[in-house]
Amino acid sequence: MAFQPLSVGDILMLSQTAWKIGRAFNNGKNNAPAEFAEVERESNSLSESLKLVAETLHEDNSILSLADIKTKEAVNTILESAHKTLEDLESFVDRYQVIKKMDTGHGGFVVERSWSSVVLANYRTFKWTTEGGDIQALRNMLQMHVDCINLTMQALQSRSLARLEKTVVPMAENVASIHDSLTGDLGPKINDVHEVIMAIVSSTPSLEARSRKIESGHIRDSASTSSSSVSDRPLSCAEGRLLEAPQPTAKHDRTSLGQNRKMGKAPVRSSATARLASNEEFLDFGEEHQARTVEWDCVAGSPEKERGNISDSKALCASPRDSAYAGEESSRRASWRRESATLPALFKTVGDDHSASVGSSPDLEDEIEDFAPPLPLKSTRRRPPPPPPVRTPPEPRMHSQLLPPPAMDAYEGPHPVATPSTILSALQRTRSDVDERTQLARFAVKIPHRQTIQLEAHGKNDGQKFEKQLLRNAAILCDVRGRLVEFAHINAEITDERYKIEMKEACKECRICVIRKRENREHGGTRVVTSVWSLADDHESRLQQKLSEFQETVPYCSCFEPEKVSLQATDEAEISLKFHTEEWGAMLKDEKKTNWVNYYFATEADAVSFQSAVFGRTLLGSFRTTKTTVIHEGLKGAFAFEEQFANIEMLRLWEEDGVETPGAAGGVMALMHISSNFGEGWARWWINNSRQHVRIKEDGSKHARVKGIDVTVVRPGATARQAQRARSASLGIAAPHSKAAEKDAVLKRVNGVKIEFKEQQERIRFVKAAKEAQGRSMPLPECKFALEGRPQGNI
Repeated sequence: MAFQPLSVGDILMLSQTAWKIGRAFNNGKNNAPAEFAEVERESNSLSESLKLVAETLHEDNSILSLADIKTKEAVNTILESAHKTLEDLESFVDRYQVIKKMDTGHGGFVVERSWSSVVLANYRTFKWTTEGGDIQALRNMLQMHVDCINLTMQALQSRSLARLEKTVVPMAENVASIHDSLTGDLGPKINDVHEVIMAIVSSTPSLEARSRKIESGHIRDSASTSSSSVSDRPLSCAEGRLLEAPQPTAKHDRTSLGQNRKMGKAPVRSSATARLASNEEFLDFGEEHQARTVEWDCVAGSPEKERGNISDSKALCASPRDSAYAGEESSRRASWRRESATLPALFKTVGDDHSASVGSSPDLEDEIEDFAPPLPLKSTRRRPPPPPPVRTPPEPRMHSQLLPPPAMDAYEGPHPVATPSTILSALQRTRSDVDERTQLARFAVKIPHRQTIQLEAHGKNDGQKFEKQLLRNAAILCDVRGRLVEFAHINAEITDERYKIEMKEACKECRICVIRKRENREHGGTRVVTSVWSLADDHESRLQQKLSEFQETVPYCSCFEPEKVSLQATDEAEISLKFHTEEWGAMLKDEKKTNWVNYYFATEADAVSFQSAVFGRTLLGSFRTTKTTVIHEGLKGAFAFEEQFANIEMLRLWEEDGVETPGAAGGVMALMHISSNFGEGWARWWINNSRQHVRIKEDGSKHARVKGIDVTVVRPGATARQAQRARSASLGIAAPHSKAAEKDAVLKRVNGVKIEFKEQQERIRFVKAAKEAQGRSMPLPECKFALEGRPQGNI
């Protein structure tokens, strides 16, 4: 297949994607962690770098078009790696960002995108990359892409095919293994690429762009103003001093490549330069080459804790679109990458300068000065580097040592004066180390291994496409994290009823969503279906459970595990669990029938959100109880036996929104599962109904009496037909056989219960919540019958 590199339009689209990702990490920045601002800054820097590369290719594409196929493939590999990272990150943003309607206070609303509470609570443990890296690894990967693309852009602007090849080929061979999730951790691989980048930086002359003038609102190219002479300007008084090596930098110091400086603030020059200060040609040439700042420790092969990064400087990475942009002086606002674009003719390759003879030109010392590593602005004395140490062949499976001479502590003697031979030999040593490092990286990447990774990446992309189709035009009622989803399976081989039910795993480490979406009917037409979707993080499982369209689905909450919520089958039919394939709309992979499904969530708050979405009401609070008995009024109660209304159950308070129960918006309802020995289903009653006042009184440390309720419970063993006829008779609805309805009346009325809570704190919380609800009493419709449903215990 013919090689097809990315076009200029594709690169601009990547720049737009990086900018959108930066905006996504800027949303909700008041509540977002500090790491989000760092990712936003790196995304904006990557957007700017991609934009400048596209502009460079658009202005003059002859350099890349003249390169060989190996160089073109290397450039395309670097851009494709950034494309892969941005595509995965964009999918992550679409997956975990929610859309909220914010009231403006003037009768309207605005739509805002923000991160879900799950991401903000667990962002440190999330896998932000498809290779399994955390948010710090994501930031380092974005920095790596910025560095690689910046060096590629400078090589393209140098108009030298030799420099372009020596720059992009070593980087591409190491970048190719970044997305390989089966060859080790992501951090060491990013460090390997960083070492290659620093090796290229240390072996390439760092050229400073000229100062640009702004006239009539346009930035002029500094090359057009190169005719100005500086012969009338006296040299700095510090230019004749000796070179002095800087001190090692701190752990988090970063290098600053190509940073613009004002005229007159250039650092001191070497003694060899001072000897040529009287030469007119040197004066004309010296104006074009200002001092650069490159730390000695920021070279490939240096310790990781002392190694810098060319894109971490705030002055270089901040942009007006960055939320962390603080606003610098106008001389520092211009990007160094744009400054470098003004002097394409000054870029030289190491090979071209190395091929020059020592005595071939009287201006050789001027060129050698460009190769000498410059020092920070604050240094007043400089000393030349010591002679290079003896070169030894690298050991197998070890990184090449590329430390420059001033960074090595082995040399304690006096430092000789820098000469052309010492500097050129150091450059030759650096170039040979980079070549050996590149060869080792080339053999480490295997073709069959790459094919395996491509297949896995294809599977992940299919899973992401499935989720995009699922969430398209859908109302997301709940989006939380789940640890495990299991369902009940009846083993027919076991005859003992106590052991024949076993729980089978359906999905683990997943995203659980309650989604309301329009679907097509089998025989034409559409309908709105509410389903619970479980989407595994490894994209291996996609589980769907449709909720009933005609009956309420009451979630069953465990007293012993607050993170566990169970859903049971209704009277209509069993629960159907559908296992979907990677392709949206394709045939099902499998389908299981069950009567019970358990959902285990990451936190208790996630379980509360899930219950509210399934039941259609807002869960205000859950209170653990150990026993609930019936209260009999009057003389009958003194001689009646104690009837147990409920066992160890959860008493929950729900707030109505007026959708599930028309005319009940704002009502607070109590819900509790009834004991199987007393009745069937769930008992519920209003707390703040002004038509029927409920009295709540504390009775001891753990007890509370609730009187004034009116709950009708179906006796145990009654059939659904008997229960329906009894309810019709009690409501005064005419029945065909009224006598049979009265005979089949198997209802019991409860007007008061005594609740024993598990702890005193539980009772205090319940009484307080009930009193607050009764403070806003309102007329509510009748709620006297227990909900249907037969939970079969805490499976």
